Amino acid sequence: MATGVAGLGSATAVAVTVASGVGSGVAVGAVSVGEETGAVVAAGSESSASPHAAKIAPSIDKRSTSGSVLADLGNRGTPITLVLPPYTPLVRLVSARELDPVQFEAALGLQQRLDAARDPQLPVTPAGELRATFDDNASDNARHERIVALNDDHAVAIGHVELTRDPANSGLAIVELAPIVSDASSVLLGELLRLAQVDGRTSVIAWGDCTPAADALWTGLGAELRSTEQESDLDMASVDAELMRRWIDAAPDDIDLVSWEGRCPDEHIDALVATANAMNHAPTDDLEISDTAFDAAMLRADFDARDACGIDYLGILAIGADGSAAGATEVFVNRFRPAFAWQWNTVVLPGHRGRGIGRGMKAAMWQRLRADAPKVATLRTGNAQSNAYMLAINTEMGYKPSHLLGFWQSDAATLESGLSRCGTEEGLAVPQY
Repeated sequence: MATGVAGLGSATAVAVTVASGVGSGVAVGAVSVGEETGAVVAAGSESSASPHAAKIAPSIDKRSTSGSVLADLGNRGTPITLVLPPYTPLVRLVSARELDPVQFEAALGLQQRLDAARDPQLPVTPAGELRATFDDNASDNARHERIVALNDDHAVAIGHVELTRDPANSGLAIVELAPIVSDASSVLLGELLRLAQVDGRTSVIAWGDCTPAADALWTGLGAELRSTEQESDLDMASVDAELMRRWIDAAPDDIDLVSWEGRCPDEHIDALVATANAMNHAPTDDLEISDTAFDAAMLRADFDARDACGIDYLGILAIGADGSAAGATEVFVNRFRPAFAWQWNTVVLPGHRGRGIGRGMKAAMWQRLRADAPKVATLRTGNAQSNAYMLAINTEMGYKPSHLLGFWQSDAATLESGLSRCGTEEGLAVPQY
């Protein structure tokens, strides 16, 4: 709907009350400038706007179907046309670390609805876990900013930008939006891009479920789908225990398996660093991302960050006769949801591949979880779709595909241009941090 304000005075900021759903030519309200008053009239479509038209973003209260518009009215005696979108909520963007109790409950409700829709068979995120996630600013060797988009006291979206501390990827930001389509998608993405660019990031990887809606959003903004990852779930109780025993028995005799919980013992930290750097060999397909050079301090910092987030780290390291690393596997057990755990890195160093060490480590980890963490019912992992070897091992073990993830990449300037070009800004964002 477009509205015209007739016969008003000099340039002034004027509050205009506009009703929704009226027809062309219908008087819907009035405005006053000093002692003068003019009618607000529905003028039809945007195409009927005068040369003085000004695009605005009004605040609409969903409960009352009315709202206030600030208009800069000028040119005495000249009709002014205000071009209004059909519905434009006022979106507030609030740092997740600064949410008040009511806002946090709204964010928790949104997260739990997203969880239930994506994984109805799994427990939803509890308050303690979400608070720990929002407070996190160190995991994955990165700084994190999470933003909650609110319309009134209703959370409509949560955005996350990850800013790695890795010097080799100092120009890279990683972003995610949930849900991918909402009243706040574009304004939230715009804020994430602003935070990334303020930090000097020029390249952006966006990730999330590889759905038609997600692909349409990111490719529509100019990004390219560069990699896909298969998420798979393992029902711990359904694993063939005899198969796991055979995998362990088939592992080479010159390899010892060392296990621990939490921080890696100092005597094995160098070997674990070697396996972390070997993860640089994992497929990244067409993503433009540099290898990370891990060291002991980085790994120890990540152990501490995971612990602060409520994650128990379980590690198994394969050690050769000379004390050097042959491989490793890692699992993160969620203290807030102990029925759900993540199979994280599994890697075998190049000189030891093809000897059954990977299968032996994964089987030993399954046995350990059954003995030491019996509440774990579901173990989730993710592998690049191009990593056929590891996908085959997981399938043999009993993993079932659950979700397909997509990773889209673009430079930040292209995404910003795409936002402007598409005109997808659904509301007026008011950052509150």
